[in-house]
Amino acid sequence: MTRSKRKATDSPPAPAADDDQAALEIEPSADDPVEIEQPARKRASSLESDLRRLPLKVLEPLLPLQKQRCLETLVGNLPPTPTEATPPIASTSTLTSAEHEDAAVFDDPPSRSNADDHTRLQAAACVGLEEEWHTLHGMLSATVTAQESNSCLLIGASGSGKSTLVDSVLGSICKKHEQDSKPYYHVHLAGTVQINDRSAMKQMAQQLILQGAFTEEDVGEAIDAPSLDDDDDTTPTPGATSSADHVFGGDADNEDEDEAAQLAAAAAADQVEIQDELAGAILSSLNNIIANIIALLSNTTSTSASNSSNSTGGRKPLIVTLDDFDLFTARPRQAMLYCLLDAVQAASYGAGLAVVGLTSRVDTIDLLEKRVKSRFSHRILHVRPPGSYEIFERIVRNALSPIHSDTPSLSAIPPAKTQAFTQAWQHEIDALFAHPHVRDVLRRIYELSNDIRMVYRIFTPTLCKLSLLDPSLDVTTLVETASIEIGDATTHILRDLTEPELALLIAVKHLQTRDRNIFNFEMCFDELCRFAARDARERQSATDPTSTLTGSAVATPFFADRKIALMSFHSLLSLELVLPESNVMSLSVGNPVARPSASGVGVGGGQVGRSNQATIRKEFWKVRCVLAPNVIVEAVRDRHRQVAISSSLVKWASSHG
Repeated sequence: MTRSKRKATDSPPAPAADDDQAALEIEPSADDPVEIEQPARKRASSLESDLRRLPLKVLEPLLPLQKQRCLETLVGNLPPTPTEATPPIASTSTLTSAEHEDAAVFDDPPSRSNADDHTRLQAAACVGLEEEWHTLHGMLSATVTAQESNSCLLIGASGSGKSTLVDSVLGSICKKHEQDSKPYYHVHLAGTVQINDRSAMKQMAQQLILQGAFTEEDVGEAIDAPSLDDDDDTTPTPGATSSADHVFGGDADNEDEDEAAQLAAAAAADQVEIQDELAGAILSSLNNIIANIIALLSNTTSTSASNSSNSTGGRKPLIVTLDDFDLFTARPRQAMLYCLLDAVQAASYGAGLAVVGLTSRVDTIDLLEKRVKSRFSHRILHVRPPGSYEIFERIVRNALSPIHSDTPSLSAIPPAKTQAFTQAWQHEIDALFAHPHVRDVLRRIYELSNDIRMVYRIFTPTLCKLSLLDPSLDVTTLVETASIEIGDATTHILRDLTEPELALLIAVKHLQTRDRNIFNFEMCFDELCRFAARDARERQSATDPTSTLTGSAVATPFFADRKIALMSFHSLLSLELVLPESNVMSLSVGNPVARPSASGVGVGGGQVGRSNQATIRKEFWKVRCVLAPNVIVEAVRDRHRQVAISSSLVKWASSHG
């Protein structure tokens, strides 16, 4: 064994292509800590994991529940409510209501000071957004409890937590009332899904029907009534209906009758037919559709029978959330926004109406028309992404926090087992965030985009690998997923290139080193052929130094074949690693390669017919490469490639000629 080590030490280093085999034959030296660092860390991690020490009878019922709860949070569910109050983090907002000229951010400190501990814990679940949470909670609570009509706009970048904030507040209100059903009606509309106001109003009616806001008897009364708008005593004429269709972005055709005929012909399910009939009855008159919905909500008999003790006669407040609020401002005359905000300002619905808009455009208020803007309350909440790394890390820790002992699914499990598992899981999370590689990944993501959804996507594969046989979190999987998620996509594209495509890129690299940044396929192929001939001569001389190459056939590498090289050139064009020069794509620039046009001037005249532009052969296109020479060399030397390339190409890429 000693002689083997001495022989391995004295021998010259193995070539790059044989490193893997050499690692199997030679034992790792104690002077080389790089090779043993990863296995040693893996062994230490497996020994120090508290989850591995837990017995199977503890892991079997609790690990699947913990895994499910974490994955639900990572895919978009509400974050878990912490069990104990954490020190509050200063809000990321830099504007106050006094400093902001266009928007007044209302605050309610007395109500916040009188809030119970459970409400504070629910606000703490939205880490870094506690101020905004209490503000929105105060507004929506006033709508639910005091029947106030309000409007609000949440402005923030994509992924900053606007939807999470609204869902958390609505969930808190539901838990506070402790009823079997929600104490309000919630309608969610998205500007990207409901492309016009007519489809948005129809979606609103369908959601209210599914929530039990209307019954068949209620809509029957609406059908018998000529109009549900108290301000309009006349029945709408066909001309008025057509104009209303135009206002709300719909067509002048009677779509409800067509839909009813199609449903009758198809013999659909009874429940679907009833729902569509109810929605069609509500949408029968588009010029007063908001008044129809409010009247049905006010005069409904289903809710009053079940909630007769309510002071509002059994009516529930209506909360409307408009996602992508800026898209609704682009609709003709902003009809739906005008009707909703006008109903809010006039308090048309006695049970309370709240309109909450969500947008990522900071100039959304300026997009509103004057008549719509005057009916908006100008209550604006700026939802900003995490302003510090501490907030960023606390959000991730909260998403991976252990399950609560008061969870209903844990009622049948002994408390001792639950406590042992939660302690072991908390130690596992602390060890994970103390790992230097994990800290580097989180710090890099925060400095790159501070989008918490990117971190969730990175942690998802690691959590999916949890099992009873391996209950600990794998750092290697986490780092590999992070490298794919935040790494350069060009690197992965270059790893999948074939050998002919890489050979063509190496030829491009040598053209770039000679300041030929604009080239065509013929120039690259000429460079490739000269290298292939030189490489063939070197291999021939190495095989038989005494032989002469005069009159003998020299074997040409397959990547130097013209058809293969041309297909590789087309592939590089499709991958956009090689881009045509701008004057080639322009139809106004003369083409000296195309056939002369009968009506055009000669080659030097600078005018060529439009049809001749399509006759440019791709091998004569003037193109440029988007990759720097050093990037091409690194791609050739990359040892993570799926298919290995010949050593001659590696040497050619590293050479200067």
